[in-house]
Amino acid sequence: MMAFILPNEKGMNSLQDYVVTVDSVQKVTGIVFFPCLPDTLRNRLEETSDIGKWDFNIKATSSTRKYVHNNSASDTPNITSSQKQCAAITKSGKRCKRLAIAGSVYCWQHQK
Repeated sequence: MMAFILPNEKGMNSLQDYVVTVDSVQKVTGIVFFPCLPDTLRNRLEETSDIGKWDFNIKATSSTRKYVHNNSASDTPNITSSQKQCAAITKSGKRCKRLAIAGSVYCWQHQK
């Protein structure tokens, strides 16, 4: 399993440069991912980052983006039909672009 931490700025690095472990993301965010998994399994998954199963040769244009995982492409990332965009309005007056938490209309940041 792997995770990404990207700076909130335009970057010129490849996506592989931002690969981290889930443990790293948990330390930065304070969020515990996969709390329902048995500790031994969760720890094993969270402490590794296996980039070997990903194809980082993503070709994207301004009008079309392709998300590639295990050599299969689709027009959108793997999002379930029940996931909705966060209803919060950001400080800049725009709608938040994150997905809402299941059972809520807000993302993790705007959840009250």
